[in-house]
Amino acid sequence: MRVAAQVPASETAPLADAPSDRLQAVQAQVEGTKQVMNENISKQLANSEATGDLEENAQMLSVNAESFKGKATTARRMEQLKNWKMVAAISAVALLFFVYMFHSWFGGSDDDDDGGD
Repeated sequence: MRVAAQVPASETAPLADAPSDRLQAVQAQVEGTKQVMNENISKQLANSEATGDLEENAQMLSVNAESFKGKATTARRMEQLKNWKMVAAISAVALLFFVYMFHSWFGGSDDDDDGGD
């Protein structure tokens, strides 16, 4: 028959406390993880709001860009029309000048004639 050895009380105390220490360590890790997760969720919500604001700004910029494009196209066409009118006016003046010069050089009446004898 074997006799069970007596274990001193000083050695049993760490064994009894070891599971509760590990439990406290795990609980501390869980609390730390919860805190990090809460911070991450807060940051994600803030980023979502910022993303929403950026999307709104992008939409407004897109609308403004379309408006600017339309106004710029209209202004460009008006300037082109103004330039074509100027070219037409200068061409007409130049044509009249050349017709006058051609007429006076080649087909104009002689002012030297007395019209009679």
